[in-house]
Amino acid sequence: MVGGLVGTSLFLLAASYRTELAERRKLKALFARYVSPEILDEILRRRDVINISGERRFVAVLFADVRGFTRYTEEHEPEQVLSQINQVLGEMTAIILRHGGLVNKFLGDGLMAVFGIPVWKEEIWTEVFAACQAIVTNKNQPTGDALAVGIGLSWGTVLAGSVGNQQRMEYTFFGTPVNLAARLEKMAGPGEILFPFEANRTYPLPTESYTCEEVYIKGLSEPLLVGRIKEWG
Repeated sequence: MVGGLVGTSLFLLAASYRTELAERRKLKALFARYVSPEILDEILRRRDVINISGERRFVAVLFADVRGFTRYTEEHEPEQVLSQINQVLGEMTAIILRHGGLVNKFLGDGLMAVFGIPVWKEEIWTEVFAACQAIVTNKNQPTGDALAVGIGLSWGTVLAGSVGNQQRMEYTFFGTPVNLAARLEKMAGPGEILFPFEANRTYPLPTESYTCEEVYIKGLSEPLLVGRIKEWG
């Protein structure tokens, strides 16, 4: 009788261990290519704070895009084009990971990144702007407006979770903050950062060199007060 109970306990323990390993492998497969090793370790340690089946999360969203890249592709050989864009995206990715962001996806000559995974902290907004500053002032980037980067920022509650099937699964984000950041990025000039100016009410801006303007954004019923950073001073 005792032997049977011990055997059952060991079987359940082994099953629980296999389930835990499977969950860790699934999380690692989803996040390993998106985040730094440090953030990945935190995600694996705190599996209870992320529900990949779907949840609402407060995050900051960043879209960055290389300006003038279409013309650049027309004027240079394919090998040079790919080498250059890989250099630019590689630099941006390293900066975002260094500041605790998650590189969610590459979008041709740009990317989408998210800050606040696995949990949102007040100091994250400082890291967001630090990442933006590093991207637009990066000395390793190609110089000149032809390949300068424009950035759109937003923040708020989004729907986050894994989409796809067993052959290909991605962790992604949906919601107004995502759409807004993407649209602000389209409006940003070379070397510019656009963001909802409301952020200044909660988080101090890292520079005084900005302007404000009301703009109409598709999908919003009222004009939005937008901050535009053109240089860091």
